[in-house]
Amino acid sequence: MKNILIPVDFSDNSWSSIVYAVKLFKDQLCKFYLLHTEVLDPEAIATLNDHYLKSIMNDANHELKEIKQQIEACNHNANHEFITVLKFQQLTEA
Repeated sequence: MKNILIPVDFSDNSWSSIVYAVKLFKDQLCKFYLLHTEVLDPEAIATLNDHYLKSIMNDANHELKEIKQQIEACNHNANHEFITVLKFQQLTEA
């Protein structure tokens, strides 16, 4: 089984990369990890309230779930599994 990481920023380019990867590995058993990262400055986090941080997290999780649903609706490949991941750090660290 292949494990494939796809960074997602909810742009058209991001969607195109997902479509390309799904087509490229259409005949292989794959687990696709859809990774979205949000970079928050540690000093800024201390000044933000919990409601705002939860709002950022909920919005990003909602968009990730929508993308996952779109992919699963378009891709009826039983060999593919999609997992969403949200991290609050730099892409290279995540």
